Amino acid sequence: MPIYQLSDHGRSLTWNDWKKKLDGCSLCDIATWEANKGLGLPESHWPKDLTLGAIEDTSPLAGRELARFAVEHLELSHLAIEYRRPSYE
Repeated sequence: MPIYQLSDHGRSLTWNDWKKKLDGCSLCDIATWEANKGLGLPESHWPKDLTLGAIEDTSPLAGRELARFAVEHLELSHLAIEYRRPSYE
């Protein structure tokens, strides 16, 4: 099973557009907690212009969850790329 991360296009989408226009998923409790902690705000107070990239930066788990949902449920594969682990060689 592939692991996805958000593409540049996916990272540029706002949370508001993700939820309202694309009917995107909410995040699991752990990803929401990580994002809330990183952003310093509860989800109910996230700014309307908050990008999925900013969410992914604070919670890589949330980014992977959003990317997987885009590919598997919304069938919007342009919003995600296959995750590649960094090489430390």
